[in-house]
Amino acid sequence: MAQSETRTHALTARHAARGGLVACCVALAACSSILGIEDLHDEPRDSAKGGSGQAGSATGAMGGKAGGTSSGGKAGAAGGRAGAGGGSGTAGAAAGSSSGGTAGAGVGGNGGSGGSVGGSAGSGGSVGGSGGEAGSPEPMTGPVSGTIIDFWRHPIAGVPVQIGDGTATTDQDGKFTIADVAETYDAAFIVTTPDPDKVHEWVFMGLSRRDPTLQVTEGVIEHEAHFYVTQANGGTFDSGYWYLAIGSANGSRASTASSTGFDVRPNWYGPAENDWTLHSLFMDKTAELPTGYVAYETKTATSDAGNATMQQDFEMDLTTNPDLDTGMVSGAIVESSGEGRTNSAFVRFATGAALPIVDRVDASAQSYQYLVPVLPNGSITIAAAEAHDDGSYAIAHTDGHNQGQSGLDIEIPPTASGLLPGNDTENVASDAPFSFNPGDPDNSGYLVHIEAQFSNDGVFIVTTNRQFTLDDIPLVNGMRKITADTWYLWNVETHGQFDSVDDMAEAGGFLDAFALGGSNLPQGPSTTDGAFTTSYYTYFKTAP
Repeated sequence: MAQSETRTHALTARHAARGGLVACCVALAACSSILGIEDLHDEPRDSAKGGSGQAGSATGAMGGKAGGTSSGGKAGAAGGRAGAGGGSGTAGAAAGSSSGGTAGAGVGGNGGSGGSVGGSAGSGGSVGGSGGEAGSPEPMTGPVSGTIIDFWRHPIAGVPVQIGDGTATTDQDGKFTIADVAETYDAAFIVTTPDPDKVHEWVFMGLSRRDPTLQVTEGVIEHEAHFYVTQANGGTFDSGYWYLAIGSANGSRASTASSTGFDVRPNWYGPAENDWTLHSLFMDKTAELPTGYVAYETKTATSDAGNATMQQDFEMDLTTNPDLDTGMVSGAIVESSGEGRTNSAFVRFATGAALPIVDRVDASAQSYQYLVPVLPNGSITIAAAEAHDDGSYAIAHTDGHNQGQSGLDIEIPPTASGLLPGNDTENVASDAPFSFNPGDPDNSGYLVHIEAQFSNDGVFIVTTNRQFTLDDIPLVNGMRKITADTWYLWNVETHGQFDSVDDMAEAGGFLDAFALGGSNLPQGPSTTDGAFTTSYYTYFKTAP
């Protein structure tokens, strides 16, 4: 309908540089030309189970041996052992704890007189002790000390955080502490990204760990550099391809060009000054697959936010280097949908750069075999992706490999589906259920994204729940970033396989290397095997 088309057009224009609309970005990326100066991407604890209870102490003079043989019974339901009877007649109290819960006191017998240590045995106790009942475990309450970081693991300062009734603001290291937090809690906070201002609430639902690292897609200022790169000692471009990968700890980019060179403007995030490494690789291809590697060179550069737009010129030598070593890598791909697949291969460097030596090549055969170069401080990443007709997308990857390796197999996971409310649903009340189907059966952790259509506001929910309402989103400083009578769109992402939100809040964060900006380029500090999926988007309008 015309209304939906209008919303879609506006959304696409507004989110071209944003990592949420992966499906749109994938579509744009698929249009990148091989030649020309273009960017390539663009269980809770069981309260019935006690811990290891300690035996209650008998007060007789070491009468355990010398006293009678009757024992004061066991505490019920593993709540800890009751104190042993015997000794000089005084009942021993059970001290068995169950994660802080105490077992009921086990009454010792009416023990006979206890003999002294090493003496003759006294008479046995006449009554066995009664078993104590299991105690209820006390909640693991106390302070929560967390850290908020972005995709690049920069700490984010000045973020207001709310857990229950407790509030805090992150310091310059992105850290916060809130006292007296319940055993299970939701951590909610507001991240504002400048230039342009984007305001998003993030919620990590169902946490229990006391030291969460809460990772968000973006939250620090973004800068742009400008590089112009030409070639010397020209390569043969009949079958040759020239790639440039630019890497840093704070941003990366990859491009391909013809003989005229590169004019590229990579972005970086955070610090005012950024150190880059430029990786130039000239290679031969047949039918889009590499057949030889001709020349490789690196240069370094520094950008300063004060004059970031200033062009920096570089010349790369494309003279044939016969000493470049190569080898094969191979494996097999298991598809999810069978709707069409592309394969990619990258040389990924410690500098943060990634060279796309196989660039989104259409593939149908399960097996693959690629010729790869051996480059300093580089390793091989293989990725396989499916872009579906409904706009959903999935990519899986295996990382950190070397030439000569085989059995580098990949399984592409299914995406979340069945989103309700469905597309163009109006008058969605705050207590209306949202739900979705899980996708990958081995994953329980999701990132739900709800974004306003015509403003840079929205909510991200990190959760294991596949049904929720807008009322479930906590207030931060009395506000929630979902307003009445407003059009929103929503989708569901996955970033690998997680069993709990606690797992998604481990040090280093949870975001996958392929998640940023919908790029088919691995980026950021995460260098482990993984997968990223995004469902299709649906539009809904909140009730007045």
